[in-house]
Amino acid sequence: MRTRSWRWVLPAALGMAAVVRTAAAPTEEGERPFPWSAGVGVGAMIFEGDEWVKPAPLLTGRLIYEANPWWNWEGLVFLVPRAEAKTRPTRTRNPDWDSCWMMGVGGEGVLHPMRWRKVEPFLAVGAHLRHTSEELETGRQWELGLRTGAGVLWHLNDEWAIRADGRFILSGPGSGSEGNGVLEVGAVWSWGARVPPRLLAAGGALDSDGDGLTDVEEREIYKTDPFKPDTDGDGLTDYEEVKGVHGHRTDPLNPDTDGDGLLDGAEVFIFGTNPLKWDTDEGGVSDGHEVLEDGTDPLFKADDLIRHTLYLNFDTDQAVIKPQYFRELEIVGRTLARDSGATAKVEGHADRRRRSGAQYNKDLSLRRANAVKEHLAVHYGIARDRMSTAGYGFERPIAPNDPVEGHPLNRRVEVYIRLSDHPVSPRPRPTFKREAVEAPPLAELNEPEPVAQ
Repeated sequence: MRTRSWRWVLPAALGMAAVVRTAAAPTEEGERPFPWSAGVGVGAMIFEGDEWVKPAPLLTGRLIYEANPWWNWEGLVFLVPRAEAKTRPTRTRNPDWDSCWMMGVGGEGVLHPMRWRKVEPFLAVGAHLRHTSEELETGRQWELGLRTGAGVLWHLNDEWAIRADGRFILSGPGSGSEGNGVLEVGAVWSWGARVPPRLLAAGGALDSDGDGLTDVEEREIYKTDPFKPDTDGDGLTDYEEVKGVHGHRTDPLNPDTDGDGLLDGAEVFIFGTNPLKWDTDEGGVSDGHEVLEDGTDPLFKADDLIRHTLYLNFDTDQAVIKPQYFRELEIVGRTLARDSGATAKVEGHADRRRRSGAQYNKDLSLRRANAVKEHLAVHYGIARDRMSTAGYGFERPIAPNDPVEGHPLNRRVEVYIRLSDHPVSPRPRPTFKREAVEAPPLAELNEPEPVAQ
């Protein structure tokens, strides 16, 4: 192979690396619980036709780190334990050797454009350094190789996957460069992940976590964890949630069933609010905002702040308010202008998509909140020290986000106004204590219900 091979292979590899970096950079979906994994593989290294070596068996080991949902870093070691020589008339250098071994180390960036699929294809680009026990036709025993290729993962479960790889390798820069290939299959094991044991009980129903639900009910009906009494960590046991012990059948897999910002257990035992109702007192502000932001009583309607939700439809990555939305801002501006003692908090919110970056969206939503504050100050003369701003990104959705499209209701700016004569709750906020709730014995749970005669 001549030097011109580098003219297309090298730019293609560098282009693939740029795609990997570009696709990965804005992605912040939260850390994977088990980002480290290891793999082993077997296959064959296939050499270019004019090389002295026949196709040879290959052993590979990998250490893999999932940097984010789009890309991995992979370190690799490989060994060709025995590579047979081709017939001697083809060799002018070192004609007496019959076989050699090879070993090497390298690294790859691996792009996963379809993460979360059971069958998951990927692209890879990287390089390796290879040592050969004999001098081959190039006269070198150490060679640098550029690797590009693709592969596929078949996930058996959270812990194990089967992997198949193919690579094109350009070895040895300059006029002596050679194009080789690798075909490989293997297994990948995720560090720390465990497939939960499947327990079978004889002679009676099993309740491993003692929450009042049998393991079979939790696995097959409610999809909860039979080894955790409170699967979603909201302060209510799975039994209390699915049976509606406290008057509300909440979701045992969602710690905040109504999406108001308060855990279900806190609503039941601390604040006395309805965990199935976003705004218990129907005053226009969510229970969570009243408790966490406003200091108002979520059970007293009259003390709710005045809430204005603005859907300003900013251009992508921009914080410039379009003129067609000035009318919506006029209502807010006139409300603040009529009461010189009124204050406002302007909050920016964003929707979440699969590639949404958490900190980036917080910064962008804060810029948009500041744009609204500046508009009110310039056009309505509202003193800036009467207004505060915050950017919450996608932390406080009011509608479920589609992983690709997000949700337009979550792309919003909210303005909360406290008037100078704002009413105060006539009573202190009540406090609630958790009352112990005993689940019925499993024997009772398994008894048939009485039938009316």
